Parts: sequence; structure tokens; C-alpha cells
Amino acid sequence: YMAVKHMPQDSIDAALHEVLVLSPENTNSRLQLIQSALKRNDTEGIINLCLPALEYTPDEMMFYYFLGIAYYQKGEADKAFDVLSRGVRQITPQSNKEIAADLYAIMGEILHEKGRNKEAFEAYDSCLQWKPDQVMTLNNYAYFLAVAGRRLPDAVRMAARAVEISPSEVSYIDTYAWALYRSHNYKAARTQIDLLLQLLGEADANRAKDANATGYYDRAGDIYAALGLRKEALRFWKHALQHTDDNALSKRLRAKIKRGRP
Repeated sequence: YMAVKHMPQDSIDAALHEVLVLSPENTNSRLQLIQSALKRNDTEGIINLCLPALEYTPDEMMFYYFLGIAYYQKGEADKAFDVLSRGVRQITPQSNKEIAADLYAIMGEILHEKGRNKEAFEAYDSCLQWKPDQVMTLNNYAYFLAVAGRRLPDAVRMAARAVEISPSEVSYIDTYAWALYRSHNYKAARTQIDLLLQLLGEADANRAKDANATGYYDRAGDIYAALGLRKEALRFWKHALQHTDDNALSKRLRAKIKRGRP
């Protein structure tokens, strides 16, 4: 009634908290409070709502998902991974496919950050079994495989699907271009990197000190160099150099410019 009458959110939240005092296992009220906390970016509030929920309704995957995300955003990756691992143990054939996929997706990200790539790739595989078009996982999985030079046909396939789903997302096009480059399909890689730079546009491309722009131009240089277009490659590497303050990356770019190849 209060929501229908558009009463203040803090008044609605207070009523929902009263519901939880009377009925702490009330999943709907708890999820409404979590949504309210999300809008306020109240990470601690989300944690405080989710922790008791795991005791009252341990089979509800949504609480593992929100708690895992909250810990991850706080930089507490180990806690996040523990919660997410407990969450995937609740998965059944009748589970919500979106949530099941997202649990595995975030686990994959954490495992990759820890350098546990084999386990990360297994988590990504599980994610895509539940949701084959989980675009973030398609992109990230493809990129990590391309960088590692592993299963390149799979990397190209997944990157292509990510671009098909989100054709104007430059980071996905970048992954696709790089997977093609690593597969020695340089002409197709050039087509994709040219599209990326076109979408990026002059306004974005000329931003000062941008890590993404640095990577895009760096890889564009590598792709053009592979096609024997040395002049264009040098121009891209010099653009990349203008967009970074990273000393190690600047040194690597200067070395490419000096020798005229990756």
C-alpha cells in the first residue's frame, strides 16, 4: 500500500524491517530491502540483510548472489568466493538459470584474478552451460584464452557471439579483434579494430590518459604491423603512448616504436 501511494522509501523500508522482525524468513520483504540498499549503494546494508537470510532461507540463491557481489565490491574476494561456492551448491535443475550463471561468472572472475586459470575456465564453462549468451563471460573468457594463446577457435567463436549480442560495445570488439589476431587472421582482425576505432570516435579517442584507449591503440598497432603496414602501426603505438602514465607500458611501447614491430 505504501509503495502504491508512493510514500517515502525510508518509510517503506522501515515497514519492511518490521516485517522481518515478525517474520525473518520473509524472502520477498528482504529482497525488497536489498533492492533499496542497492539503489543507495549501501554495501554494508546488503551484507547485513543477506547474512541472516542464509540462516533462515539457505536454499535461496539470490542471497548468495547479492552477498557475494557485496563482498567482491568491498575487495574481500575470499569471502565473496566462499559465499558464491556455497551458493552454487544450492543449484538444482529447477534453479533460476540467470542467477546460476551469474554465480559461476563471478567465481570465474575471482579465480582468474588469483591466477587459478584452470579453475576459472571451468567456472566460465559452467556459467555458459546455464546461460550460453552470458555476454560478460563470453567476452572475458574469450579474451583470457586469446591472451594465453589457448583454444583459439573457441576464443574467436565466443568473442564473435559477444559482438553479435552487443555490436556497439567497443571492449567486445577489441576482444574479437585480438582473438582473430592471435589466430593469425590478420585481415579480419583489422576489420574489427577499424570498426572499434570508428565507434570510439574522436571525442573519446583524444581523451587524456585513458587505459582503455591505450590498449586499443596498442593492439591496433600490433594488428597493422602483422599486415606489414609499418607506418600506420607506428602511428597507433604513438597514440597509445600518449594515453598512458604507466612506466612499464610506456617502456614497452617505446621499444615497439623503436624496432617497428611488436
